[in-house]
Amino acid sequence: MNQELTVSSGLPVYLYQEHLSNLFNRNRELIDSISLNYLCFDEQKEYFIHLMESFDQIEASAPIKRQLEIYLFDLFSKKGRPKQLKGQYSEINICKASKDRIYLVPGMKEEEVARIKSENPKIKVCHLQNIFEVLMPLPYEVELIKGNQYDLPQLFAPFAKGSKTLGIIDPYIFNSNGLANFKLLANKTVYEKISIKCNPPEKLTGKDGKPIKTTLFDQFIDELRGKGTDVQITYFEKIKHKERYVLYDDVQIYIPGGLDMFDSNGVFQNEGEGFYLIFKKRTISL
Repeated sequence: MNQELTVSSGLPVYLYQEHLSNLFNRNRELIDSISLNYLCFDEQKEYFIHLMESFDQIEASAPIKRQLEIYLFDLFSKKGRPKQLKGQYSEINICKASKDRIYLVPGMKEEEVARIKSENPKIKVCHLQNIFEVLMPLPYEVELIKGNQYDLPQLFAPFAKGSKTLGIIDPYIFNSNGLANFKLLANKTVYEKISIKCNPPEKLTGKDGKPIKTTLFDQFIDELRGKGTDVQITYFEKIKHKERYVLYDDVQIYIPGGLDMFDSNGVFQNEGEGFYLIFKKRTISL
């Protein structure tokens, strides 16, 4: 999500060949995953000359050719990132000039991938074997097992990158574990806006039957606002079961049981089986 990619100019040929020869190809997933990121090219736009050369290798009458041309050039117009190169033109130098240094080459032979990795250790080569590990397609799931430790900020990082907003839907965000994990997520960057939807604390009681205390929660909200973040808190009208989510600009993450199901060390505490973090394109408004 929102990573700067250098996409091989040979991508159209790869997609075309997969379209013809692989009934179970994952072209749609790959294109969708690419579209969630930024695409780099050189300031002189020589990259597009090579991209058109790739299109020229596709049969002119093939419907997919025109479809790919329209889609990719529209994507570059919306999410393109021009880069000033050091040295002569090459896709490697475009990649070196990018922030994330991810080189997407799904059709490249293994020997060439190995050579590029050896000569450019700081570049992450995204090839056929690891493509969906680097560009995680949505929906994406992570199984949660009781007793296992999960680094939530690290797991969420690819989807949080570049997001200007953070949303939390969690009725019991005031609980100590929930608050601790909320802090980990909220402190990763200074968000422009953080929206929280939870139960009204005055209607919640602790084990002693008394209203819960929100002192630590209130203090953290004040800290966030002191950094310039617009924090908005809304409340559910009724105290009943609600699904829990973490929201970024483009992605929603379903969290079974909420953030307080992970202790302060990230250990998942929910009993039973069949629990998953589920990452999807965002459809929830908050």
